[in-house]
Amino acid sequence: MQKKFPMTGIILAGGQNSRVNGNNKAFFKVGSQSIFDRIYTVMRTYFDDLIVVTRAPHDFLNWDIMIVPDFYDAHCSLNGIYTGLLYANNPQAFVVACDTPFVSQNLLVYMCMTYRNTCDIYYPKTAKGDEPLFAIYSKGCLNTFKNCLQAGKYKISKCFKGLKTCIIDEPTLRSKDTCLLSFFNVNTSKDLEKANIILKENNNEIYSNC
Repeated sequence: MQKKFPMTGIILAGGQNSRVNGNNKAFFKVGSQSIFDRIYTVMRTYFDDLIVVTRAPHDFLNWDIMIVPDFYDAHCSLNGIYTGLLYANNPQAFVVACDTPFVSQNLLVYMCMTYRNTCDIYYPKTAKGDEPLFAIYSKGCLNTFKNCLQAGKYKISKCFKGLKTCIIDEPTLRSKDTCLLSFFNVNTSKDLEKANIILKENNNEIYSNC
C-alpha cells in the first residue's frame, strides 16, 4: 500500500480562465484524461486529506474531495492558498494548480520527504523564477496571507516577508523532474496542443523529451 504523507493536498481551481473563453481548463483533455483527473490521481495517491478550492463547486461533485469556495472575493491564487490552508486538517499542505497536467510524483515525494517544519513555505526556484503553485505551505502562513488579502496585495511572493522560506534549487529539481514539466501549465489552446505533443512524444509515461 502506498505511503500517505501527513499533509493536506490542495488543488487550486478558482481561476477565471479568461484566455480560454471562460472554459474550465481543469477539464481539458491531455491524452485520454482531463488535466484535473491527472492531478487528482497523483494527489489522492499521497494525501488522504484532499481539497479543491473553486468558484464552481458543482463541477467537482464526481470526485472524492472536499470542495470549498474562495474565502475572499479576490480572483487570485493567494486567495485559493489561504482558503485551502484554512480548511486543511493538517499543519502543512501541498498546493498545486489545476492546469498543470504533468505533476511529477518523484518531485512531489521528494518535497514531502525533505520538508522540515521549520519552513513556512517550501518552494521550487528555477532560472525562470519562483514556482509558488507547486509548493508546501504551513498554517503559519495564514495570518500573513490574510493581511495581504485584506490589504489588496495579491502577488504570492510579495507576501513571503516575515515567513520562513526554504527553496529547492534547479539542479535538485531537475534530478527529480528532468524537464521541469511539473511547472508546465495550460493557459491557451496552443499550450493544450503542446501538452498533448509532449505526452505523445514521451510514450504517455516518461517525460524526457523537452
